[in-house]
Amino acid sequence: QSTCTASAAKARVETSLGANRYELTRSETVGAAGGTPNGEGLTYGDERWFGYSVYFPTAGNTGWGTSNTPIIFQIFGKGSDADSASPILHFQLGKNGIFEVEAEFSVEPGDLTSAQDYLQPYVRKPTGGSITPAEWSAIKTSGGAKYGLKNFASPTAAYTRDTWNDVVVHWKKGYTKATGLIEIWLNGVQIVDIPAFPTTRNDFPESFLKTGIYSGPKTGTEKYTMYVDSWRAYDENGTYEAVDPAQDD
Repeated sequence: QSTCTASAAKARVETSLGANRYELTRSETVGAAGGTPNGEGLTYGDERWFGYSVYFPTAGNTGWGTSNTPIIFQIFGKGSDADSASPILHFQLGKNGIFEVEAEFSVEPGDLTSAQDYLQPYVRKPTGGSITPAEWSAIKTSGGAKYGLKNFASPTAAYTRDTWNDVVVHWKKGYTKATGLIEIWLNGVQIVDIPAFPTTRNDFPESFLKTGIYSGPKTGTEKYTMYVDSWRAYDENGTYEAVDPAQDD
């Protein structure tokens, strides 16, 4: 990490500390890069508000929006053994400017169909579209089913290069429909609104927030740079207004 230049920093920090800068070049990567843990550990029942601004420059960056695009924000889940760990919520930059959201969570055995049906009113989709089986992936079937749901944010959720994008996340950790919730806003527009849904796996008692560019080893020469500023975090007593990064514009 390092501070970014004044031209990329938000106005409030142009003459002070500047924003955090993260950079990754594929040919130089071995294992994970960036993604430094920040914040305390989160357990079942914990509720948090997060807000931050993120900037993706075009110049010199060839990887954003490609099939190799890395994770740029995640809440990471951990189990009791070293091999039981993965992101339970993360963001990526998809093709054509799409802001992708992906989650990993538990669903009671045999309850996948009802879970899909429950999500229908909350998952925004293109006209004529629907949640299809291709959107879901079985991660683990023993000891209770675990599933991943990819790109369930509004299809109109789009990021813009060479400008600041404001992100707000309201999240509660729970592995049943009654105990979890997730809300996400991008540039003032709510793109995810699920008031009650499992947000973690039931074998991941520990989790923590990670920001920065995160990726496992992949081939290629793509370069990625991003800046992060205006970070705020609150517990269950927070509000959208308290963490909204737009207040620093």
